Amino acid sequence: MKTVFLLFVGLLCFALAHESLFQSHPTSVKTHPDHWAVKLAEDIEPSEFANKHGFHHVKSHPTHKNIHVFQKHNDSVEVDSLQKSEHVLWSEKQEPKWHFKRFLPHDPLFASQWHLHDTPGRDLNVMNAWNLGFTGKGIVIGVVDDGLQSSHPDFAGNYHAQASYDFNGGDSDPEPASYDSHGTEAAGAAAAGANTVCGVGTAPEARVAGLRLIGEAVDDYTESLGLGYKPDDIHIYTCSWGPQDDGRRLEGPGTLSLMSIDHNIKFGRGGKGSIYAWAAGNGRRSSDNCNYDGYANHRYTISIGAIDFTGVEAWYSEECAMLLAVTPSSGGSRNIFTTDLKGRAGASYDDCASTFGGTSAASPMAAGIIALALQRRPELTWRDVQGVLIKSTTRVDPSDNDWGPNGAGLYFNHKYGFGKLDAEKVVQTAATWELLPAYVSTTCSVNMVYSLSSTPTRVTCSINSTGLIVEHVELQTDITSNYRGKVSISLESPSGCNSVIANSRGDVGRNIPFGWKWATLRTWGEQASGQWTVVVKSSDSTDRLNKILLTVYGHKSL
Repeated sequence: MKTVFLLFVGLLCFALAHESLFQSHPTSVKTHPDHWAVKLAEDIEPSEFANKHGFHHVKSHPTHKNIHVFQKHNDSVEVDSLQKSEHVLWSEKQEPKWHFKRFLPHDPLFASQWHLHDTPGRDLNVMNAWNLGFTGKGIVIGVVDDGLQSSHPDFAGNYHAQASYDFNGGDSDPEPASYDSHGTEAAGAAAAGANTVCGVGTAPEARVAGLRLIGEAVDDYTESLGLGYKPDDIHIYTCSWGPQDDGRRLEGPGTLSLMSIDHNIKFGRGGKGSIYAWAAGNGRRSSDNCNYDGYANHRYTISIGAIDFTGVEAWYSEECAMLLAVTPSSGGSRNIFTTDLKGRAGASYDDCASTFGGTSAASPMAAGIIALALQRRPELTWRDVQGVLIKSTTRVDPSDNDWGPNGAGLYFNHKYGFGKLDAEKVVQTAATWELLPAYVSTTCSVNMVYSLSSTPTRVTCSINSTGLIVEHVELQTDITSNYRGKVSISLESPSGCNSVIANSRGDVGRNIPFGWKWATLRTWGEQASGQWTVVVKSSDSTDRLNKILLTVYGHKSL
């Protein structure tokens, strides 16, 4: 017990000693006097000259000859007479400015965290955001996963016990089973501290809460508790899980879980809305698509995919029309270095992991970057956060032929969303972002039976809402099908922008359920009014399209 106590005290002292490493500058700035630097001609006595022009001589430069600092006697003094004097060779008003400390974490694996720095065009550019003073301080990230080892030294000082809970065990300690390292690794990717242990997360000063939910099978009721826990304490929820990535299912949150997410969107963070970052899925080789995942496909969540070390789509990363952005993750001969369970057999380093990856790593990295944005601009709503991220991406793999502008001039790719997140751009965009007005929606529907075939069936639906700017579009379909994997669906906006909603694949499930909502982000920023076209085809001529319901969500022009 004494050893544990001494270890705790040591970690606490280290944390306190290094507290200033990431400190932002104070919001109030000390008032400086009206100082002017002046270079005088030879043999001009500075005090006498200064008084003559309404200034007094403050000091002379110790190194540079004839350079002096003058201060105005009062605000009514005009500077022109000083500047125009034949005896003044040069003058310049002295303005105070902040200089930001350049921080390099001392964590032993930081050099190996290629996804954070020194991999131009592929890393997250977080060091520039940190050096601007934004590290996630004051923001809480809830890691909804298989547990979090709160005693790990990588979380000393930033673990938030009061916002943590074990929904599998029914207690306040989210300690995982000895074989469940996934949640601890995800937490490290988001918010591992700068503390000489392992590496760091994208938001090293954010607080992290562990919400143990997927350590065992759970029903919708229990899931709803985990996804809705303490929405005024937890700002961001990161979820690196979902339906099985086998390309053979349409699954998503149940009724109660959707109710919890909806409640948090409306009332979380004091009414600004909780943020949900979600892994897009790792089923690319099974032709899976994140539009078939009801968690990643929802307008309330931020779906994050992955690129590998070479800067292109990772072999596992699912694509879809709701993919907002990508982050670097495993693949291309590199993995993600993060926190591991203490003493876990097979750990690559002491209590650290070097083999984490997939979109499981992408989502918490994005959550950390969102924490930087919320630290910079706490008043951002859940929709503003999506907009800030969309406008803060960098195009990757530019030769890929799926890149194209939508009607608002924003480039989108089903493999990469709007591009790779850039942390520095995120905090800069957040600073000047104009908050979005009220969220509104409008619908159109078609009730008519169409026989499907390999020749596309085109069904049009008109939206008449002048000035409505698109954010999210949802499409409900009622399709009778022998094998739903034979059906493909796309959506064309009035501008001609095409979103691939569903691809043909090896799914043998029957009857696409009417309640399923496909969605797209590709038309974000476009004008909503005009003719929208749903294009459906099937390789089975017995399939039928019975109904479509299109809902456009957005805001009136700013």
